[in-house]
Amino acid sequence: MIPFDRAKRFVGHFVYQIGIYLSIIVPCVVFSCILDRWTFNQWTVDQWNFIKFNFLFGGSGVYGVQPWHWYLSQGFTAMLLTQPL
Repeated sequence: MIPFDRAKRFVGHFVYQIGIYLSIIVPCVVFSCILDRWTFNQWTVDQWNFIKFNFLFGGSGVYGVQPWHWYLSQGFTAMLLTQPL
């Protein structure tokens, strides 16, 4: 019965961890939705919009497609100009 006891402890620990994660994630998402409602005057879930744009619709392919020399010719200059801000 030792393996069963170990599995029972693992499942109990796993459920405990999920409970901790959800107790942190749910209030953060609710607060984010309320803040978005207050600022945008409409209900929106930014986290879902981020996942939808980047993973489901492939929008992340727009970013990071410059050739290697772009970072030296234009990216470095843009970075230096934003430093004084």
